Amino acid sequence: MTSCESTKLSCRFLVYIYTMNSVYLFSFNMQTPMLSRRHVPQSFKVDNSMIKVGITKNLDSRIRDYRTTYKCSACDVSHFQVLQTWQTELSIKELQAIEIKLKANFIAIKGEYFDKNDLNKITKWIDGELT
Repeated sequence: MTSCESTKLSCRFLVYIYTMNSVYLFSFNMQTPMLSRRHVPQSFKVDNSMIKVGITKNLDSRIRDYRTTYKCSACDVSHFQVLQTWQTELSIKELQAIEIKLKANFIAIKGEYFDKNDLNKITKWIDGELT
């Protein structure tokens, strides 16, 4: 193996080490409900009474997506907040299994959107599952 090939392998290994999956918890603070998918009229509407629990391979990219999706055209402000994130070495498949358990323990309003009244209970539950 040449030193160039060795360096490429080392770089790939380092990227693998530092790329961790994440679980995130977002809340919303808009005046009126907003579409869950910007410019998709048939998508459901998200409002202040909801929180979103999700998983991602790239948290920074996901946050950028949400800034765009929930950016109000009237006031030019993004109406979501990052409440908490968890970095984990668990695989996406393992995190999907945790999502299924979450939905068995808490009633989802739609998909991964839950009632904000359950925020503290959901946060504690996720902490318990990831530690």
